[in-house]
Amino acid sequence: MNDSIGSTTGLIAFFDILGYQNLLNNNPEINTSILEILDIIENLPEEAKKILVDSSKKAESTSNSQVTNNIVFPEIRKTISAIKHLVFSDTILLTLQYDDTDDELAIRMKHMVMLAISATVAAQMFAKGLPVCGVLHKGEFFVKNNCFVGKAIVDAYQLCNELNYSGVVCSHKFSEHLEKLSTESKVPEYKLAFRYLTPMKNEREEKLYNINWLINTKNLDDIESIVLKAFWSHNKDCSIAVDKRIQNTAKLIRKMLFINSQLVNK
Repeated sequence: MNDSIGSTTGLIAFFDILGYQNLLNNNPEINTSILEILDIIENLPEEAKKILVDSSKKAESTSNSQVTNNIVFPEIRKTISAIKHLVFSDTILLTLQYDDTDDELAIRMKHMVMLAISATVAAQMFAKGLPVCGVLHKGEFFVKNNCFVGKAIVDAYQLCNELNYSGVVCSHKFSEHLEKLSTESKVPEYKLAFRYLTPMKNEREEKLYNINWLINTKNLDDIESIVLKAFWSHNKDCSIAVDKRIQNTAKLIRKMLFINSQLVNK
């Protein structure tokens, strides 16, 4: 990325860490514990990229297709390496630009990779006791060094701020891509997302595509305890005001596990 400001069109994954202010209030001292938390947040984007790269290498080792091994998997890893990220305060931002030379296949691959890394970030943060809510969006933004600005980022932030659970949704703009895929069979991107009556603030609900960040998980024991542990981790409190968010997150997890069980049986 060069040093000059230039607009670009591409994909944005915007994540907000839930309970971050409460976490800081309950860990006021700059000690080993809070530094470990900050390290988790700072290193997570690169860790998520490594998980995807390792997963592609594992899939490549079991594939018998020379075309897939020689072309598809290297392109997937190239696309993963092209993802830029910025971490500030309670926000993680990932971006992936379209190139002028991108054909339909290249664009689809970028969409698939961003779906996969969004799922990975959400799953890893939840497992580390730092639940997030997030939005995968498509639009125009501006870049300079490590700064990202633009209406698309604001739009992603505003939608993210309306969510009342730990989950990741696709914006209406990105959902146009998923709607197209819904008419096609056996596309991996479509299995990573599903239509869900999504809990919003002020007791609202909206049917949005949700990213299945538990795609490889078939079952979990005591979901409520798992969710509470994630929300309580790192000395966080769970006030009465957060109870609905916790309930909504547990319900989402049950939905994802139900979908995963159906995929296995097909």
